Amino acid sequence: MKNKKYIVVIFLVICLFFAQKNATSLVNDVSNQEVIPPNSIGTTQDWEYTVMDYLVHSPVICDINRDGIKETLFTAQDGEIYCLNESGQLNWMTAIGTDLCTSAPNIADLNKDGKMEILVCSNEFIYCLDETGNAIWSRNTYMRLTSSPTVADLNNDSNMEVIVCDTTGKVWCFDNEGESLWFYHGAEPYWGGAAVADVDGDGFIEIIYGSMDHNVYCLSYDGTKEWNYTVNHYVDISPAIGDLDNDGTQEIITICKETHTLYCLNHIGAVEWTYDLGGYVEGAPAIGDIDNDGYLEVIAQMNVAKIYCLNYTGLVEWQYDPVLTPDTDPILADLNNDDYLEILFGVANEHLYCLNYTGEKWFDVEIQ
Repeated sequence: MKNKKYIVVIFLVICLFFAQKNATSLVNDVSNQEVIPPNSIGTTQDWEYTVMDYLVHSPVICDINRDGIKETLFTAQDGEIYCLNESGQLNWMTAIGTDLCTSAPNIADLNKDGKMEILVCSNEFIYCLDETGNAIWSRNTYMRLTSSPTVADLNNDSNMEVIVCDTTGKVWCFDNEGESLWFYHGAEPYWGGAAVADVDGDGFIEIIYGSMDHNVYCLSYDGTKEWNYTVNHYVDISPAIGDLDNDGTQEIITICKETHTLYCLNHIGAVEWTYDLGGYVEGAPAIGDIDNDGYLEVIAQMNVAKIYCLNYTGLVEWQYDPVLTPDTDPILADLNNDDYLEILFGVANEHLYCLNYTGEKWFDVEIQ
């Protein structure tokens, strides 16, 4: 670990470029859908921004003021939330409470008025800010919040609800004005976040989360428990949800990091399949149709330098062994507009890796 009081944080915007002079940027030219050959993919640094403290949560990119230009928002351990413009210059920064921020921001139009709100957690508080960083409301849950707020219209009233999990295992649901609608208190602590989807196709969204009591829980839109499934160890990694087998209902992917078991549960909480990742796991799984075959794949990682791609039945399509341990959650994106998803992740030596849909490394770049 670097023995420094302050950390310089560098944002690298992934750019795609040709071998010729006419480089094409994914960020600055999203209207150009030209397919870029894999052998000409690489990176350039668009800009960097220095923060005088640690940054431990992922940034969010969104057009928060609806001017057609995306901003970058992130939180730091100094208790500030930052908003940068497309050139990496500071638009605004706002102090969140009196202590460190404990989550990445989430951005949504909570009341469907055409304006974006910013949601972020800081210790026991959840804050809602407007697009300029001014506080709209805040609520105290009286217990530490360590994951990003989840936003969804749970009850089909055309307004968004906000779901947060605290470290005692309690799940909170607030309305778009910050009023508490309900909470569900699990038996044991939980350090991950909630995932939401209409898992059973009944027209209402369910909330999925784990617990240190070795259970995965499914709550209905009103906070009542629909089911739980007992796994072989505690669950404190955020789940992922998707219709893996195209049957019209959702599957839930969850991981026990101590026993390195990945579970695929169906919409009623029964196991469809499991996979032993072979080592300690900290990162959350990602789901996407990376190879454009009409079925979703599951991307998971383990802390002994392996990335796995599993198909919808739990069979390994490929694995990649980076030099060092992955230390960020994987991100899936079609970087070069070829209808296939790339997999991006960071490793312990501060390199960013990019793999293609077959598990071949396209590039890695140092970001320190």
